[in-house]
Amino acid sequence: PLSGLCRYDDLILKYAPTASAPRGAEQPVRPYGVEAEAWFHAIRAPIAELAPPKAAAAVWDDDCDKLSTTPSAFWFRAPSAEDAARAVNLLFAATSALKSGRVRTTDCADFARWKMTCEQMVLDRGRIDQITHVSPCPADKGLECYTLSVGGFVEVTIKGLADERSLSPSEIQSVSAAEYVVVT
Repeated sequence: PLSGLCRYDDLILKYAPTASAPRGAEQPVRPYGVEAEAWFHAIRAPIAELAPPKAAAAVWDDDCDKLSTTPSAFWFRAPSAEDAARAVNLLFAATSALKSGRVRTTDCADFARWKMTCEQMVLDRGRIDQITHVSPCPADKGLECYTLSVGGFVEVTIKGLADERSLSPSEIQSVSAAEYVVVT
């Protein structure tokens, strides 16, 4: 388990008709497959791996259990728990670096209609508790890159120096942001 990262799994049971001729709503069905999808929520950062003695107790984390009764909690998908942890830690390190002035945003969208600079938008929307999706992105050797959907309409792409011994980057290389629109 990872300290600061909660997870729940959706299980999807797939059904198919048992007969080839359609019979409407009364058609008998049987299960033919199961799918699982992991969802994550960061409750604190940086996220760290727990040593075996602490890992067993962390499975029943009260802070994670409380989220099941919090409908406003943002849960996000990621390819794996490690990807989720690395992306959260990149976002945490990037916002810290932006606040301190150690890094500036690059290749940003224009957020003038929101009356914000790119840095302000990343700091305002780029909160670990508002992540809705995480995707790895291409990066050169020694770097890690993730694009995170945050705050409902902003995608933040962050590249950092990967640290093989830690889930946290050793340094942030770049931060960019763009507004996205979901059409349904």
